[in-house]
This record gives sequence, structure tokens and C-alpha cells, in this order.
Amino acid sequence: MLVEVVTKRRELDLIQMEKLRSITLRKAVQEWWLRYGSKLRDSSRIEGSIRVMFGEQRKTIRKDRAYERRRQWQWDGKLLLHDLSDRHLKACVNARLSEGIAAATIIAELSILRRTERFHRGAYATPGHLNWPTSRTDKRLIPNKKSRFLRQEEIIALFEQLDPNRKICRWPDAEYRTGALKQDLQDAFDLAIFLLHTGCRPSEALQMPWDDIDLETRTIEVRRLKSLTPLWTGLVMSDVLHEMLSRRFTEARDQYVFPDRINGGPRRQCRAIKRAMDRAGLNEPWKVERYGGEATTYTLRDTYASLLAQSGRHTLHEIRDLLGHTNVMTTQKYARLLPQSAAKAAAKTLDQLDFCTVDSV
Repeated sequence: MLVEVVTKRRELDLIQMEKLRSITLRKAVQEWWLRYGSKLRDSSRIEGSIRVMFGEQRKTIRKDRAYERRRQWQWDGKLLLHDLSDRHLKACVNARLSEGIAAATIIAELSILRRTERFHRGAYATPGHLNWPTSRTDKRLIPNKKSRFLRQEEIIALFEQLDPNRKICRWPDAEYRTGALKQDLQDAFDLAIFLLHTGCRPSEALQMPWDDIDLETRTIEVRRLKSLTPLWTGLVMSDVLHEMLSRRFTEARDQYVFPDRINGGPRRQCRAIKRAMDRAGLNEPWKVERYGGEATTYTLRDTYASLLAQSGRHTLHEIRDLLGHTNVMTTQKYARLLPQSAAKAAAKTLDQLDFCTVDSV
């Protein structure tokens, strides 16, 4: 303890004598972002995380403000980089966990600070040896590897709730629905079909123009938005998807397949799908606890991958290419769904043995 106090005093003396350069934490993160972070593949996600870390206004403001309300604890941008200590790191972890932030998000936030500290070593005064929290040192930071996907009966229940013509018991007929409401319900129904039959991310589907869809050859060119360099994935339409897109093309009112009448904020179609999932009972408390999370619009992408894996007709590398992952390790979470040929062979071997035969009573 005494050594740390003496070291701090020496650093302060050097700063006053202008022999040691100091920098604030916010400026240090910004310099790292401009020189290095902006060139990474996930640069857009990192930029958003930095704004949230320091409580700055985001480029797109959500209507419900739910995400901003969750982040109560913020980093002090005026904190000097060499004053960063283990106490600040522990306070960040405890605050984020109490706010209900996922472990993977907390680790990503600490990674930004860790890479910033390493980037400025030598040029500025940086803290000594920090005990960076990891999943090994803090079991609370173990990422949740469960992937939420829908079973066949859940898919049927979801589309029953998304049916634009479904009847509500308190209304004798569907005449109370306005034209705009009918269009919104139809858009949500079609978007769910599109996500389930292509495995696209919701952001990729909502920003897809008609120029990327060829109804004659039944192909779709998907631009992967999470990739730093333009990455395109070619997909082939199923019969259900081709019928739906053909109908929407004849009624096209915009350059995009799923136009949005709301400027900024989450898309109305995604909110409608989420509400339909809640009505279908997909987010009951016991299901959320068992499967490790709520069913969201992104769950349809996981469902697409799980259906391919369970069919046994596609390898993990093929599923990776269809999902647009740059690394097969990202697709590894679906490996447990692949049919186990060794387990089937073992069951056949045991069936051939007669020493375990049970006589019926």
C-alpha cells in the first residue's frame, strides 16, 4: 500500500514538472478509436459501445428509451488514464451486472479499455499492472452460450398470432382495422417469413432493396452489414419465400422490400413480431430461464440455423457461409444440434447385444 502511495506521488510530481504526459480517459479512448479501432471489422459496434460507456447521446434515439434507462452507471471521461485502477474496473462490473447487462457486453466494454491502455503505453502515463476481470477470475462474466431457437409448435403459434386476418374475440369482425394497420400487420407477417427462410439479420432484411432480389432466378444477394469490407452472400428462395416476395413486388411502394414509415428508432415490424411472440407464450418465465433468454426477432435467425443443423444435410462450414459468418467459431454454437453419427452407431451396437434383453412381464 505504501509503495502505491509513493508511486502516485512521484507520478504527480513528474506531471507538475511536465516530464510525464497525462491524458484523460475519454480522450485516450477517442485516440485509440481514430487510429486503430475504426479500422476493425466490428468498428460500428465499438463506436456505439464507446458512446454508451461515457453516457453520450447515440446517433439513433430509441422511442421507448429502454436501453438508455438501463445504463445508469457511466465512466468519468475526465478521469486521467494513469488514475485508472482495479477499483474502477470492479465498480464497472458490479454496476453493469446490477443493470442486467449481459456478460459478453461487459467483457467487450472492458476490452475497449484494455486495448486503449496498451495502445498508449510509452506515449502517456498509463496505470501499472491492472487485474482485468475475466470469465476465469469472475464466474459472473461467463458468457451465456445458449441460443434461443423455436420448435415447430412454437413457430406455428407465432404465425397464428402474426396472421393479419386473425380474429379478436372482443371484435365481431376485422373491419375495425384501418388500411395502415392492415399494412403494418402484413409487413410483420412477411418479415417473419423472410427472416425464417433466409437467416438474415433483422437489420439486413430491413435495409434490403429490390435490386438485390431476382424473382426470375429465385436468388437473393445479401449484404452483410457487420463486415467491415463488403461481403455478399447469395441465397436461393424457397417456394414460400418466392410466393411472398412476388406478391410484395406487385404491391411495391418503395425501393426497399420492407419500407419503414418511421424515421429513426426501431422498426415497427420488429416490434410487432416481438409482441406476437409474447402473445404466443414464447417468453414465459420458465422458458426464458430454461433457454437462457427471451425470444426476439433475432431468434428467427437462430431458428433458421438450427433447422439446417438438425436436418443433417449441411455441414457447419456450409451453415457458416449461409449465415455470413467470417469465422466458423461463431457458428460453433450450432454444433450441438448436428446429428451425432457416432451416437447412432453406438445405439445400433448395443441393440445387437443379447445380454441386456429384458423379458416382458
